[in-house]
Amino acid sequence: KSGNTDAADPFPIALLLSIAYAATIGGLGTLIGTVPNALFAGYMNEEYGMQIGFAQWMLVGVPVAVVLLGFTWWVLTRWAFAIGQTKMDGVEKIIQAELDAMGPISRGEKLTALVFACVAIAWITRPLIQEIFPGLGISDPGIAIIGALALFLVPVDWRRGIFILDREWAHKLPWSVMILFGGGLSLAAAVTASGLALSIGDMLSAFESWPQFAIIVAVIALVIYLTELTSNTATTVVFLPITAALALLVGLTPVDLMVPAVLAASCAFMLPVATPPNAIIFGSGKLNVPQMARAGFMINFGAIVLITIAAYSLIPAVFG
Repeated sequence: KSGNTDAADPFPIALLLSIAYAATIGGLGTLIGTVPNALFAGYMNEEYGMQIGFAQWMLVGVPVAVVLLGFTWWVLTRWAFAIGQTKMDGVEKIIQAELDAMGPISRGEKLTALVFACVAIAWITRPLIQEIFPGLGISDPGIAIIGALALFLVPVDWRRGIFILDREWAHKLPWSVMILFGGGLSLAAAVTASGLALSIGDMLSAFESWPQFAIIVAVIALVIYLTELTSNTATTVVFLPITAALALLVGLTPVDLMVPAVLAASCAFMLPVATPPNAIIFGSGKLNVPQMARAGFMINFGAIVLITIAAYSLIPAVFG
């Protein structure tokens, strides 16, 4: 038993938190893993004409995600809840029963996985494709659109006219997320075009005398703890133009400050409102806010340290 938790058995709490935290951390690895990453790529393309490659982002996001996952495991099993090596009887039977209830993988599921795999491979190998076929003008959004069209065109049952995706299922897609994403890009562009970003940058001129290291750490910490109270999408939309202006003010490139801020926007682990995964596991009623905050605070601290290290190593090496 752990002296750091109010629960009689800390394992269920640690297991729930591990699911939520892993879902959040895993999104750091790719441009489509979480909304802030995609917003950043769109913003850089719109404002600076710079395309952020899928594989290029992975060179930064995957190492950060892997190390942060390892640190999260240590926090949940050794620091916050001290999970032992006790063997739990019946776990294999429960997992097997759930797998049996799901049934075999259907033809539609296999085809969906195939389309997704092709899109992911095309994203990763886009620079190579552009070298082989320079006239195609292929881009990451273009690949995504081709993949989406394939879902409507690839048949699951040709005789019955059944395809992977049809109009009925398309209506069930979370279009509100698309609108939120597009609105976020529009708002970020408006902040820049109106001059508001520069005005805010001038207001932040007091930070001009700060060391660059202190500014990077302060931005990372501010974004992380602000995201505890607001959505990471809203935080990213606000901070993209601000960090770009602030970076130029203190002699950094926009990428030097924007990438750490974007990574930080997906690293809020303390409160239920911070991320949808946090809210979902809190809604189970199996844990309370102090338990989540205790583990989350330490992971937040680790994220600040890790992203700061990446800001001086991976980010300059990848984005130049």
